[in-house]
Amino acid sequence: MRSPLRHTLPGVSLAGLLLLGMVLWTGLLLQSFGAVLGAAAICCAAAVAQTLALLTHAGGPHWIALFVNGTAALVQAVLVCGLLGRVTAHR
Repeated sequence: MRSPLRHTLPGVSLAGLLLLGMVLWTGLLLQSFGAVLGAAAICCAAAVAQTLALLTHAGGPHWIALFVNGTAALVQAVLVCGLLGRVTAHR
């Protein structure tokens, strides 16, 4: 008998978890480079967005996690490129 929560594609749950791991790891990387507020703001905004989406039943929980974690990972990647992609003058 199939569970009613199994209305997702096979890899959606795994992809959401991998993106969550990327968000957490990138948040730690940003904190080590001094961008504590940026990393915390992105993680808190993602948590609020996911909570609101789940409370309003905007979609399936796995799809919501995939979208929110993917968006947070993309925003953090942009922040990392902005911080670490600067050209420095070495002497």
